[in-house]
Amino acid sequence: VEANLNCATGIVLVSWNQSTGAVLYIATAEGNNGLRKSCSTTNRSCEMSDLTCGQTYTIVVIAQGQSCDSTPSRSFDISTEPCTPQNVDAALDCTTNIALVSWNSSNGSGLYTANAAGRDGQQHSCITSNTWCEIIDLHCDEWYNVTVTAHDD
Repeated sequence: VEANLNCATGIVLVSWNQSTGAVLYIATAEGNNGLRKSCSTTNRSCEMSDLTCGQTYTIVVIAQGQSCDSTPSRSFDISTEPCTPQNVDAALDCTTNIALVSWNSSNGSGLYTANAAGRDGQQHSCITSNTWCEIIDLHCDEWYNVTVTAHDD
């Protein structure tokens, strides 16, 4: 059993070797949050979508025959993309030209990148494992779009 995550779409492609006598395969993913997703197919692969962010899923496949089911395959673990940080807040100190950016932690995150994009195209950022960081060299008369992106370990 093998599973690959497409980070852009959040879809996990599960694939396996053919089993003699199988007429149907059922792949099941169980997250560390207790939620389960499954897909069934006559092929040797299937896609799972809508898996919860920031979770590790254990995936097993069962082959169904005409009269019996196989034992579950050896399990395969895969982690989904980190969840999007919420409640982003930024405060600019015009004396120091430093913005303090903070946010709530998100599941599956090991690092965060906070980015301030000015209307003039200037980009300023900081990278941290905390839920806050300081972005330096900003200007008080400038508008900034502040975003925070989570990265896994």
